[in-house]
Amino acid sequence: MSYQKVIMIGRLGVDPDIWYSGTGRIRTEISLGTTRPRRSGEKTETEITWHKVVLWGKQAEAANMYLHKGSRIMVEGYLHYRKINGADGLRYNTAEVVAERVIFLDNKPKN
Repeated sequence: MSYQKVIMIGRLGVDPDIWYSGTGRIRTEISLGTTRPRRSGEKTETEITWHKVVLWGKQAEAANMYLHKGSRIMVEGYLHYRKINGADGLRYNTAEVVAERVIFLDNKPKN
């Protein structure tokens, strides 16, 4: 048996991007930034890592309604790897987090 779980807390880098699959399912993609301190000599700097997070169904609708650039959220989900076609015609591997649960951590609703 094996198990995979991703848990992240961070802020959205851009507003959610919503679209519909060919079968009519709603999908929202968000760019989630997480931070960690990194020592650089005598200074401690903050390193930001950006993650592509995919939400489906009701979670996708709620994210589109209530989240915006800068919103703070917690995401629980799993990693999904797939191949995409690049603009240069080559195929690339990409990784995304598929959200199973999203918790909104801000009190500020989307305007």
